[in-house]
Amino acid sequence: MWWKQLPENVNMVAVTMGCLGLRVSEALGLKWEDIDWERQTVTIRRSASRDSIDETKTALSKAKLPLHPALPDLLKVSKIKCETEWIFANPVTGMPYQSPSMQQRWIRPAGEAIGIEGLGFHSLRHSYRSWQDSAGIAPGVTKT
Repeated sequence: MWWKQLPENVNMVAVTMGCLGLRVSEALGLKWEDIDWERQTVTIRRSASRDSIDETKTALSKAKLPLHPALPDLLKVSKIKCETEWIFANPVTGMPYQSPSMQQRWIRPAGEAIGIEGLGFHSLRHSYRSWQDSAGIAPGVTKT
């Protein structure tokens, strides 16, 4: 199973994006304070891209989303190992990982291993939207 060959941090970014339909910059911009464990929600407040922490790409991207039922337990395991405010922090810098290097080193080769050329983090966002469409969920109900 190719995903078991991904480093834990890359796998968690991918799972989080797949469960929430986030852009990679939004996933990398998550802090632990953005998770409401009691209400099982996450609030998207910022994006992290390269060495920059910014606003989200669009005003509509700022949203409170329900957590997929499997996600809280997975995130809690990561939280135990994490010593920074960022959910997806590079342990060397304490800042969010940089997606281009993660994508080139891990995501694209994983895609090629299963016969998918050009697989990227954004593919997860498109897959999420397709799953929502197939379930009959109106586009306005999910984050854009």
